[in-house]
Amino acid sequence: MSTTRGLTATVAVLAAATVGVLAAQPALAHGDAPATPEVRSALAKTRAGVAAYHRVDRALAAGFVPATECVQGMGVHYADLPRLFDGGVVDPSHPEVLVYEPQADGSMRLVATEFIVVDEGQARPTYAGVPFDGPSVLGGLPVYTLHAWVGLHNAHGIFTPHNEASTCG
Repeated sequence: MSTTRGLTATVAVLAAATVGVLAAQPALAHGDAPATPEVRSALAKTRAGVAAYHRVDRALAAGFVPATECVQGMGVHYADLPRLFDGGVVDPSHPEVLVYEPQADGSMRLVATEFIVVDEGQARPTYAGVPFDGPSVLGGLPVYTLHAWVGLHNAHGIFTPHNEASTCG
């Protein structure tokens, strides 16, 4: 099996497991995350970092691969495989996952990002001081995750995993 196929299979398993894990665990109170200058700056970096990927074909060309079917309340996840295994780097301008919402005309709308850090016994990672969810087990790997709804308003908070405004069409 090629390395790409092996990594794609790993991401598919991770993504499929994400749905069950996130549904089974209570979300942290991210809706209450303070709008500090640090958080606002990080979100601006995230939005700028993913601006080129508003068209899903550009994300595919950059190496993101589909990792899930559409998940109600989330969307379709596209993962950057090397970033998933980057040693726990949390870089606001380079999320590990882009989340798209299918549109009626067949296009995809970028609605969120997801940051994933493999748990290797380190302290809970943060994004500009906002703690990640987890640890959870995804595809056999212990991970921390954090969504950032940078393209679709989430009434429960920008860092809440699920968004009732996100639909699968």
